[in-house]
Amino acid sequence: MFDVADSSRYSGEPSKQCRSKASNNQAPQGSKVTLTATIKNQGEAIAKASKTELLLDGKTVLGLVNTLTLAPGASVTVSVNWNTANVQKGQHTIKATADKTNVVAESKEGNNTKQITVSIQGNQT
Repeated sequence: MFDVADSSRYSGEPSKQCRSKASNNQAPQGSKVTLTATIKNQGEAIAKASKTELLLDGKTVLGLVNTLTLAPGASVTVSVNWNTANVQKGQHTIKATADKTNVVAESKEGNNTKQITVSIQGNQT
């Protein structure tokens, strides 16, 4: 699970920031995993609708999810289902990026991405 939120306040503009926390960072190979990102606007202006990307190992897009318009202080949860059947055993990086397509003019653009490491275990039995 990702918790994507803003920890900074800048007057007059929205801001989205990613911070990550893993609720379970292991999965058996061949399992179906739900990846969840919570996007929070802690800026002082409305953040218009955008897209949140979930990316595997820096190259495979697991999902580009519609993210609703957010009032100041509001948050929304987005999710992607990930089938690990064709994923090699071992450590993998999952990165969440809020406002991936850069449609929101933010007070701080450089804080939209965070990642976690997940471990894919041997074949599911």
